[in-house]
Amino acid sequence: MRLLLGAAVAALLIASPAMAQTGAAPATCGTYAPAPTEMPDGATASRNEVETFTQSFNAWGESSIQVLTCKRQRAEAALAAANQLMTEYNNEARMQRESIAAWQAEVEEFNARNVPARRDRRSRERN
Repeated sequence: MRLLLGAAVAALLIASPAMAQTGAAPATCGTYAPAPTEMPDGATASRNEVETFTQSFNAWGESSIQVLTCKRQRAEAALAAANQLMTEYNNEARMQRESIAAWQAEVEEFNARNVPARRDRRSRERN
């Protein structure tokens, strides 16, 4: 049984870095529970009271670490997605500005070439 459990833990440890690199974060993380507050008084508590509270405190610590780790992974994935979207936006906005500037230059060139001809035509029509 220990060998089976050891193999499962080893597989999880090996898979953890690979999962972290994919950026796939869980959809939900659960709720962060507040720490247990009914702490025994260290000056007067029995060993059994301290050990019992220590077990519940450690269980809370493990569950809170899981929730916080999950939320960190979700936040990092969201930040990476936001950064990717911002990069796409910036690149496409730059391409749009360049296209508009190129078209404006063509229109200005066209107008510069045709303005004198229009003026001449208008003046001939008036006379």
